[in-house]
Amino acid sequence: MIMKKLSRAIFVIAIFTILFSGCKKEKSAEVYNGEEVTLKLGVFPSLDVAYEALLADFNKDFPNIKVEIESMGYGDHHNGLVTTIAAGTGAPDVAAVEIGFLGQLSDGGGFVNLLEAPYNAGQYKDKIVPYAWAQASISDKEVVGIPVDIGPGCAIYRKDKFEEVGLSIDNIKTWDDLYEAGKKLTRDTNGDGKVDHWLLTNAINIVRSFVYSTPYAYFDENGKPDLNNEYYQYAFTMAKKFRDAGMDAQVQDWSPEWIAAFKDGVAAYTPFGSWFVGSLKSWIAPDAKDKFRISELPALKDGDQPFKASWGGSFLTIPSQSKNKAAAWELIKFIATKTENQLASYQTANTFPAWLDAWEKPEFNKPEEYLGNQDIKPMLKSIAKARPGVYTSAYDNMALNFLTASLNDYLEGKTGLEEALKQAESKLSKQMEL
Repeated sequence: MIMKKLSRAIFVIAIFTILFSGCKKEKSAEVYNGEEVTLKLGVFPSLDVAYEALLADFNKDFPNIKVEIESMGYGDHHNGLVTTIAAGTGAPDVAAVEIGFLGQLSDGGGFVNLLEAPYNAGQYKDKIVPYAWAQASISDKEVVGIPVDIGPGCAIYRKDKFEEVGLSIDNIKTWDDLYEAGKKLTRDTNGDGKVDHWLLTNAINIVRSFVYSTPYAYFDENGKPDLNNEYYQYAFTMAKKFRDAGMDAQVQDWSPEWIAAFKDGVAAYTPFGSWFVGSLKSWIAPDAKDKFRISELPALKDGDQPFKASWGGSFLTIPSQSKNKAAAWELIKFIATKTENQLASYQTANTFPAWLDAWEKPEFNKPEEYLGNQDIKPMLKSIAKARPGVYTSAYDNMALNFLTASLNDYLEGKTGLEEALKQAESKLSKQMEL
């Protein structure tokens, strides 16, 4: 298991907090007994909409628990948690945390251990997607969050654009097959001599597909940085192959240009999390109903299984500084371990349930109308079930940032392949030594 250490450069405040509090043993939380409590629930879109819809029913069961939802944008929410958890004050009683931040925020005791009494979260382990439970597990004796939704990785593509050039998604089995398809899908459609339709929004998502499909994304089994290996060398080389062929629009995720690429249908194929279908149909491209479909990600080579990626996922945690831990646990259980509430969140915000019982309900297994009534659930369930255990580290975000920066340099021709990966690994190693 990767050793957890706080970065002096980022968490100076937290070090002093931990040193100061290390001499005192925190009193165990009590079981909630009906007292009047006001809980702060910190979330990001679109969990705010999903959980707001559940509060009326929650208050029928717990009339004395008032829940105030504090919602900020994804980045602001998580950056705020970094600050408040490090400072030891200001965090909500319940905090939603996306997988990319879970290791960093839980390092040094930021969240309570939900395996301990009175939480006893281990009773729910067999009811939750195994790889998501592993992500929340700091060790066999510590779980820092309850998974509420997952993000099976898939390819989201424009069926109509494929048909325009005589292509079928069924013929794309490997990344090399995708490259060949890109030769037709990347084109000038108005005859002005400039490419206006691309295969991809950005070749970076090729590498992300590789990163999110391995149990040890940034470290080896001994916890040492492992970025300069054959796996990532191949991923970088493949991404540059697409870039050099002009097959990606070179727009950054969530930028106005990126959003427009989906709205206008100028990018034919995007590796991403299945949850993105909800964004497409609700606000990015609602008028593109019946034009998008999803498929499994390609395989490394002929005969291999398609990539099984974990592309996002959320957890509900209790910050250690919370004064209302018992009531906070009741709210988490209500959202995360009630089948009807997991289904309601899926219907409201397209969050793929981490709660396995929800997978068996008819209302979850309906075909996706926005995707031309494609029956996507068997595929996504298969991806989630096949995904190996994924383990988190306090350095995951840092590692991804270093890897992405080196990838950008490589794609832009500023560095060679070996130099780019060595640079990323070296920076990560040095940061971990601070």
